[in-house]
Amino acid sequence: MNRIIIAVLLLTGIIFTGVRAEAITYSYDINHLSSGRWQYDYTVTNDKSDPVSEFFINFDYWLYSGLQVEGAPSNWFTQVQEPSFESAGLQDGYLNAINLDGNLILPGGSLDTFSVSFDWLGSEGLTPSDQPIYTPLPPPPGTTPVPEPGTIVLLLAGLAGLIGVKRFKKN
Repeated sequence: MNRIIIAVLLLTGIIFTGVRAEAITYSYDINHLSSGRWQYDYTVTNDKSDPVSEFFINFDYWLYSGLQVEGAPSNWFTQVQEPSFESAGLQDGYLNAINLDGNLILPGGSLDTFSVSFDWLGSEGLTPSDQPIYTPLPPPPGTTPVPEPGTIVLLLAGLAGLIGVKRFKKN
């Protein structure tokens, strides 16, 4: 039984060696432009080990309309898609930004000149700052998502427990 525990601990150490959380962080300032009209001024920070050449920010169908890009660096192409109802169902809106000239957001760097204005459809008494912004980043084309190391550790811990129970019952 001690061998199993040692093996699980060693395997856990091996799995977590060199594992680093990587993400693109989005922060924003919010400005109230007029009755029902608001603007997010985004700062996009690259906490990944690779440069960022593209990102998406989604806007919930039920909360946002009238999306319009108000500002972006000249070397970034921005496209905004209005939330809509299509044959596939409700479609959230989004801002898609793509770098045009290779001047990417480098690891540890940030870019703070993206602005999107919108009509707020949220409940009375709530402001856009009360709602989280869903900001997924799709995987690059041709890649397959890899399970998290924590999932593997849980699986191994469960297997070790089953083996331990089986040995305990034999004795």
